[in-house]
Amino acid sequence: MNTLRLVSERDPNPADLETVRWGVDMFNMRTMHDESFLDISIFLRDEANTVQGGLLGVVWAGWFHLDYLWVADEYRHHGYGDQLVHAAEAEARAFGATSAYLETFSFQARPFYERHGFRVVGEIHDYPPGQTYYLLSKSLTEA
Repeated sequence: MNTLRLVSERDPNPADLETVRWGVDMFNMRTMHDESFLDISIFLRDEANTVQGGLLGVVWAGWFHLDYLWVADEYRHHGYGDQLVHAAEAEARAFGATSAYLETFSFQARPFYERHGFRVVGEIHDYPPGQTYYLLSKSLTEA
């Protein structure tokens, strides 16, 4: 066995980051005997094909994790966020997801997610300072 050394890197190689993420994901999938997962990537593109928004998430073990949702400032409040959530939930359900979860801060979009049926199931106060971090979840099987 080789000797390992600790190396803290400020600008790591993206492939190295992916190696660590994939290592955790593979451990989880082997442990749970569930190696089926689906990456969900839905983008809002303008006429020039420039990304003006999008939603990124993953489905695994019957759960859809909504990881990122963003709409460019000039396109907000036009229903695009709603469209992204509905489209992603439809993809997640088609893959077999029965539940969904996400994280948001108090200065972000908690009321938006609550309008989509998400409910707070956990929170960390004063993270970041003066704000609150929320964990929300919802069923994807209820009407």
